[in-house]
Amino acid sequence: MVKNLKKKKGFTLIELIIVIAILGIIATIAIPKLTNQKKAAQISADKANAKIIADAAQMAIVNGTISPTSTEQITEVKKKVSGPATAATLGELVAAELNAIPKTKLNNGNGSFYIGISSNKIAVYTAETNGIEIYPNGGGDYAN
Repeated sequence: MVKNLKKKKGFTLIELIIVIAILGIIATIAIPKLTNQKKAAQISADKANAKIIADAAQMAIVNGTISPTSTEQITEVKKKVSGPATAATLGELVAAELNAIPKTKLNNGNGSFYIGISSNKIAVYTAETNGIEIYPNGGGDYAN
């Protein structure tokens, strides 16, 4: 009597351990690269928003809303606070030229942009740059 031997199908324990080890190696390599890409994307978004803010400031100068002074004034770009009639800050005048006020992507989207305008320069900063302009010079240590 001949028994029909059934061929067992499936993976051995060794094969499964090898596959898991390979996946672990791939994850070890890929995860740090993905986090660096996320930070690079956030920095690029902040630089693009800084350019938009600088363009809005240029429009305000052309429209006569802002007159640059010889010394640089730095203020936060924000909406004018409703309340008693007070002179709008430079940041509030620039914000009036924008449809929406962007927040920095670093710092979980909670940071603010600051603008500095003088007679020969428009510069945009964030709190994350520690006083280094991100527009027009590109951020210096901001990318590190």
